[in-house]
Amino acid sequence: MVDESADLESRLSSLIIKVGDKNAPTLQNNLEALSVVLEKDFTNHETTVLRTLRQCVLELPWKVTVYSTVAGLLNAKNSETGAKVITLMHGVLCKSLIKGDWCSVKVIMRFFALQVATKTISASTLLSMVDTFLKPVAGQTAGVVTAQNSCFVYIAMTTLLWAGQALKELGSGELEARLSVIEQYVDVHGKVNADNTLTTVLHDAPTKGADVLAYMLSIMRAVADDGWAIDAVCAPYTMFASEFAQATQHELPALELPVDLPASSYYTLPEFLQLVPHPSEYTVRRFIMMDFIADTVIQLEGNRKDCAKYLMQIHGLCNEDVCSVMTTAQHPEDVDPETSLVFEYMVAEVLFSFLTQLPESQFREMYYTSLAIELRKAEPQILANVLETAVDNIVARIPSMDVECSNRLSNWLAVYISNFGYQWDWAKWESAVSEQDDTPRRRFMQETLLKLVRLSYLDRIKLQLPESCVELVPVKAPTHNFKYTVQSMDERTREVSVATGRCLKNKGTAEQALEILQTHYAKWTD
Repeated sequence: MVDESADLESRLSSLIIKVGDKNAPTLQNNLEALSVVLEKDFTNHETTVLRTLRQCVLELPWKVTVYSTVAGLLNAKNSETGAKVITLMHGVLCKSLIKGDWCSVKVIMRFFALQVATKTISASTLLSMVDTFLKPVAGQTAGVVTAQNSCFVYIAMTTLLWAGQALKELGSGELEARLSVIEQYVDVHGKVNADNTLTTVLHDAPTKGADVLAYMLSIMRAVADDGWAIDAVCAPYTMFASEFAQATQHELPALELPVDLPASSYYTLPEFLQLVPHPSEYTVRRFIMMDFIADTVIQLEGNRKDCAKYLMQIHGLCNEDVCSVMTTAQHPEDVDPETSLVFEYMVAEVLFSFLTQLPESQFREMYYTSLAIELRKAEPQILANVLETAVDNIVARIPSMDVECSNRLSNWLAVYISNFGYQWDWAKWESAVSEQDDTPRRRFMQETLLKLVRLSYLDRIKLQLPESCVELVPVKAPTHNFKYTVQSMDERTREVSVATGRCLKNKGTAEQALEILQTHYAKWTD
């Protein structure tokens, strides 16, 4: 009996995780069937269902429209079940606020934004939640720019972006009132940070690109001009409008924002680097896709293999013609990033945006390196070309890149190359060899090669290089630089050193080594 129950719970979890992996014609039927199964088994397996829904919302953020629909259908069928789902997610939100887990806060607020469309919570309830984040920057405190306030404003902006279409039914006044508060803060934020170059990765990029809040506001305005419609991913909740019409709406307790967290713990999105040309008319779609990719990279940081696997599934929920996918294209070589959004290039851009984030990256450099390695293993040929193109485009702009970012990229590239047989097309960079010693490109290339020598050995790296590049590596292999050598010791110290070394070489015990030391030093009186 226990085995049967465990098997059923496993199947329920699997159904929840896999639903909506693709924007298929059967999606509506699949969601309806899943809601029937979950509603039927909810009483006996409540813990499993709630736990799986919670994890899916947090760890599969690009499927937010799917899980919002599932929660809405459960609420439409049984308001008590819907209340438990919403209460659970509200509790997770409160815990995330206390911990300062801002990406989880952002993801859950996006989930609640779509619950307005499913009639699970009211528009006024969501606006009250948004107002909690905007309160610190409203009124007399609007001019105070802090990391905390910027984080709160950013979360409010991402929430309104997804709730806009449902909230506009209240009239334009409610939305415009919040947008006005946001615009005032973003304007002051832009003036305060106008001359700030400490977080600028590429100094040849437009200055407005480094102001993430201003960029986000431009995205919101573009979406507002389009009636708050987001067409990048499918919106299955629109398929169940009649079911949601009679659903019970739930109220939620007020949120409390943390007041004692250090400034460094607050989250803002990194500046998204543009490493390949993108059609300007797809700016909103590009942001939505890259936002999903970024959230996935953050939320699955603890498991690079799962992260790589799920990253390559994000495009599955895209509406038709939103982006080109090289891994599924019949002729990948014909996919042109200048005429369409290319999914694999967006993944690479997010990866390098996180790697070069200033003043420090959110996670250790090795996470982004190992994630790139897993991505290439999953799609060897295509991802190898994509990552190589991205690196080439960055290296071409190395002279304008922050020095810290250049060093991180060098570390990343050395470890990345070492995982694939040390194969790299160095010939395309050989023009850097003729540059002066202290030029950024030559220095970057030389430092990367020195790191590769440390990861392998000199002769192997020399064999990979064209003749013109060999001068960038040492003539002789690196050796140990011992502070103390036998030749520099006096006779008594040399005797102790040789005797102890011989003991260790012959696998002597610690007691034997100590006895040698005590015997020798006992003879010394000075």
